[in-house]
Amino acid sequence: MAVIQDFLLHLETSKKKIMNKKYLSFPLLIIAIILGVAIFKDFNFNTLTFKNLWLDIVYIIVFIVSLFLLFKKKKAK
Repeated sequence: MAVIQDFLLHLETSKKKIMNKKYLSFPLLIIAIILGVAIFKDFNFNTLTFKNLWLDIVYIIVFIVSLFLLFKKKKAK
């Protein structure tokens, strides 16, 4: 009887560990990588300016939002 209880307890703890794991979203990861590379390419390190300022501002905003969504913690139900 104790063996069955230990086994059931192990299943419960394993289930909780699996539910608490955080998985990265592949599409958000691809978006973040593409935007990061685009921002890096458009930045001029000699003059510390961007080539297309308004477009790069949009890139930076979307990049920050994608990182936030990528790394935020899931809420417990």
